[in-house]
Amino acid sequence: MDRTIVHDALTGSAIAFDEHACALLDGADQTHAHTAARSLFFPGCSVINFAPSLMGAVYAMLERAGEADGISLLCCGKLLAFEPDAENVCPAFEADLLASLRNAGVKRVITACPNCTAELRRVLAKSEEDLGIEVDVLPEVLGSCGIGVGEEAVRSFFDENGMAYAGAAPKLTVQDSCPDRKTGEFARGTRSLLPAGSVVEMEHSRTASMCCGSLAKAAGKNDAATRQSQRRGEEGVAAGADAIVTACMSCASQLSNFQDALPVIHYLELLCNERIDWASLPPYLQVRFLFETHSGRRDYRGLADASPGCCGAVAADCAEASEAGEW
Repeated sequence: MDRTIVHDALTGSAIAFDEHACALLDGADQTHAHTAARSLFFPGCSVINFAPSLMGAVYAMLERAGEADGISLLCCGKLLAFEPDAENVCPAFEADLLASLRNAGVKRVITACPNCTAELRRVLAKSEEDLGIEVDVLPEVLGSCGIGVGEEAVRSFFDENGMAYAGAAPKLTVQDSCPDRKTGEFARGTRSLLPAGSVVEMEHSRTASMCCGSLAKAAGKNDAATRQSQRRGEEGVAAGADAIVTACMSCASQLSNFQDALPVIHYLELLCNERIDWASLPPYLQVRFLFETHSGRRDYRGLADASPGCCGAVAADCAEASEAGEW
């Protein structure tokens, strides 16, 4: 990945990316005013941490298609629920986020992360002010632009990355993420981007999908998390798949590292023809972007003290999965 600089439409900051390293550019931070953006691409912390090059490629696609005119690297705030002073930090962050969206004139947010999608909608819904902001999910927006992955492209991706497939073309199964169960937008959108006839369904999919194991891991139940990951791999094999495709970076990381029945691919890897080496990435988010500190600098800090493998889940999510018998 060549060095790229991202100008954040919500904060006015500029951040330089070199591979997985990033740095705030002080000079740019002082000179770039907040940018008006009616349609904002919001990649989310997991995309920023695990796949910054894919983030840049997708933003370029959205710009060319006239679907986005700004980007923000802000955290959605869901992870702040893990902070010791969450009862104070969360409302303050939400107020800053809403104010930034209003000041930038945002009317639409395109989200790449299922967790971010749910969190942003929650924050917007509880606001006393109706900002008239829609939240659309990335795979459905890409599909509406006629963007997708052809059978030959999938075959080439498998061949180039040494991934085996049994038939004339790879068969794919989709791991649907927990936050998407109610709306199914990422589920529909992801399948719409894949070649017709290439998808085989697992026993548990879409609204009945089972967790990849990230929720259990976030709750400190590591053995249960591994069993859950292995179960998803076994279901994929039983469905006749050659690989698991997902729209969730946390699912991709968890399943890549804790089951070996099938290779795991984030759909953006297929779309951009770029393979992520999931095994070489840290199991938790290294950096997240918040708002300006009192010193006037853009704050970004690692989450080394957070629960390893944290997927952005909150206690309610973990409890729901536990009660459903997924662990």
